[in-house]
Amino acid sequence: MKNNYIAKYAVKHSGPEFIEQLIKDVRKAERQHCADLYAVRLVKLSARVLDERMGPSDSAALLQGESENIERQAQEWNHV
Repeated sequence: MKNNYIAKYAVKHSGPEFIEQLIKDVRKAERQHCADLYAVRLVKLSARVLDERMGPSDSAALLQGESENIERQAQEWNHV
């Protein structure tokens, strides 16, 4: 329902200032969504480390693997 209102409002108020603010709002929401996803992922990783009673080297390897996954995802997003 809210999206329909925004779309109708955008048609009536499609000046450059409105478009710029809309882009800023979408980017902010996207950054917040990504931050939320990474926070959840870190919580899951820390739970795994504790559940499996991982030592320092195993924990470091787990974090390194996650870092590589994040870098790979970032590269994939650049090609979209």
